Amino acid sequence: MVLAAWASDARAGSGAGAALRLGGAVWLSALHTRIHVGPAVVGLPPLGLTLVVAALVARAAGGLTRGREERGEARDGRWRELGAVAGAVAGWHALLAAGVAWLAGTATLHPSPATALVGGLAVGFAGASAGVLRAQHAAGAPRARDRLSPAAGAVLVGGVAAVAAVAGVAALAAGVLLALHAAQVGDVQAALAPGAAGAGALTLLEACLVPDLVVWGVAWLAGPGFAVGAASSVTPWGTTVGRVPALPLLAGLPSGRSGAGVAVLLVPVAAGVLAGALVLRRSRSGSAAAGLGLAVLTGPVAGLLAAAAAAAAGGPAGPGRLETIGPSAWRVGLALAAEVAAGAALAVAGRQLWRHREPLAHSASAGARSGAGRARVAARAGGAGVAGGGAALRARVRSVLPEGRNAGGDTGPQAAPSDPEGQPEPEEEKVTARMITDPKNATHR
Repeated sequence: MVLAAWASDARAGSGAGAALRLGGAVWLSALHTRIHVGPAVVGLPPLGLTLVVAALVARAAGGLTRGREERGEARDGRWRELGAVAGAVAGWHALLAAGVAWLAGTATLHPSPATALVGGLAVGFAGASAGVLRAQHAAGAPRARDRLSPAAGAVLVGGVAAVAAVAGVAALAAGVLLALHAAQVGDVQAALAPGAAGAGALTLLEACLVPDLVVWGVAWLAGPGFAVGAASSVTPWGTTVGRVPALPLLAGLPSGRSGAGVAVLLVPVAAGVLAGALVLRRSRSGSAAAGLGLAVLTGPVAGLLAAAAAAAAGGPAGPGRLETIGPSAWRVGLALAAEVAAGAALAVAGRQLWRHREPLAHSASAGARSGAGRARVAARAGGAGVAGGGAALRARVRSVLPEGRNAGGDTGPQAAPSDPEGQPEPEEEKVTARMITDPKNATHR
């Protein structure tokens, strides 16, 4: 990229050697190397370029792993093979970074070999690990998360999902801010007047800095925010910045007091709810306490990932107040861990309430059906009792009447009841009324 810009710019007065050293310095900046430019120190890495370097290292490590598979050398355990291949690739990558830092040094441009060694080792190991795991999976081995226990795999997946969800919202918010401040971005671009080659290089630089802006957005959504210079802060509660670097992307920064405040914190809490739901679905935990413990553990996992990203997306960008750029790693990690853990706990509590709600609703429905059944049984029993009592009373009345007396009071054969349903005759009605009002009369008679 640097060589292309140098070759296409007719105003460039330096030679190819200087362009190569500058290209090496750009590559080293992707490894978070501290580069001394005169009295100033530049150490803000373009994470887009870092991802490109990590992808190239992953490709190399994957090729080595496939070669071992073809030669039958991958007889050790998968984890041991991962450590061996990734460690070897990362070691050589770190030594290469330190050598380039030593060769690229000039009187005015001096990269630090020590920070190049550490950065090369970190980026190399991360990229090589990804390449080895992908090659192993292509050869038929299970995925890395499937090699863990169900509980550990669920916690890891939940933490990664929470960070990914917050990062997606941060990317969307950054795009909206840049669209709203498109005029200011154009003004900064025009003021720089970089020319054709310079405009292309500036565009590539801004593309490489987009992941940095996403990480800054994650820090903003988590609450601590980020800094663009010493004694500055960009948080959901307001923005306080002084002069910022003349970079078109920074023209989209929010300004003044913000009305978002606590409402912004609902985003990582919602991501925690997602993480808790994933843990409950994948862990197969039997008890509520075990499920709650695993869900809450997604908070520390998300916090560690966010802290690592925040540390990678910050660093000095020049002299003076520009020595402090980016978010605070420990503050972002701690805040996001607490918010994700709270959301995961809410997910577990919601599931428990839903599980208790179903038996209660079933019990209430069953109780209502049982009560209605008892009422019907009692009604039938009451009706049978009334009918039985009436029949007994009629039998008692007939026992006290003289034999052969009919309904009209005459003797002779007893007439058949006039009511086919067995209604009492007139004489029986009179005796029954007296027995009800005074049972002693019936007994005496």
